Amino acid sequence: DVSHPEALAHVAKVVRTVVTEWGYKYLKCDFLHCAAVRGGVRYDPSVGRAECLARLMKVIRASAGDDTFILGCSAPLGPCVGVVDAMRISADVATNWLPRVVDLKTPLINLLNVANRLVSSDETNLPSSRNMVRNTVVRLAFHKRLWLNDPDCLILRENDETNLAQVHALLSVAALSGGTLIFSDPPEDLTAERVALLRTLLPPLPHAATPLDLLQSRIPERLALPLKLPEDAVIEGCDVPAQTWLIVALFNWTAQVRDVKLVLSPELISRIEIEGKHCSFHKLDFWSKKYTRLEGPLAKLTAASLAPRCCELLLLRRVTPGVAQFVGSDVHISGGLELSSWREMNLAETQLGRDVGRDLVAD
Repeated sequence: DVSHPEALAHVAKVVRTVVTEWGYKYLKCDFLHCAAVRGGVRYDPSVGRAECLARLMKVIRASAGDDTFILGCSAPLGPCVGVVDAMRISADVATNWLPRVVDLKTPLINLLNVANRLVSSDETNLPSSRNMVRNTVVRLAFHKRLWLNDPDCLILRENDETNLAQVHALLSVAALSGGTLIFSDPPEDLTAERVALLRTLLPPLPHAATPLDLLQSRIPERLALPLKLPEDAVIEGCDVPAQTWLIVALFNWTAQVRDVKLVLSPELISRIEIEGKHCSFHKLDFWSKKYTRLEGPLAKLTAASLAPRCCELLLLRRVTPGVAQFVGSDVHISGGLELSSWREMNLAETQLGRDVGRDLVAD
């Protein structure tokens, strides 16, 4: 009951002990909603639920100090603004797509089926991949405005409920949040292929993507992120406009195979197109490594026959005739921010340098 002064004093003492005596500079504060629980009997009944949580967060920050990184979890968002460094913006992720009750053995199987039908309708709170995806995508705009987004743990391990292509989709959502990337699978239990997936996500992207169908889809399926090469990249033999590109992610969050289409806005196209000129475009799917050359004008993209809960993560660049071009790689999910140098010797020979340990830049 954080409406009680002694309760707040106890919280302050615990946080000071953890930070100053034990030396921890990263605090994950979970189950924060308990401070604002509905229907609670409080020491001071005049203090509302939101105010209770706001008081708690202010005491945690004051006791931890400004140089301690605080991650807020399981909390109403408003009272945490301006206090936390990072914020869990989603429900807990899980290998199952829909929320469900813990598996039970017969003869309770019928009861379990009824319970699963009831909880599967939850779209916000209960652990599941769907709830992680839905909450993360609709809150992308909070990243680096209110805090660093935290989309919960990456699912890298092999399991019976999520195939590799569906893992790619979940990783794409986490990566395009631009936020913290955390995994909890024991590294020794991961195959080399799954560890390689983790490497492609690090370091995190410098900005969050934008959902293009935020108000049209219950779970947004079309994301875009314009990127450009860092200013310190050494690029020779390539014109400056071609050093910018688009990441476009097309998802199918339904249970049926279907086409997912996107009509590109003039504003997005202008990031990689020269106004008034006929342009062609390189299109590379990061996950499948499938390359297609598109003849302009670029107006619409289609992910044809996209499998359930899968995605295409497309890298789009304008074609520059007469020069060798970097189209993309499988080194980093940005498809280009790993590039530190590019020197064209002739049309048959180029020199490429890469660096994924430096700061990344986005436009």
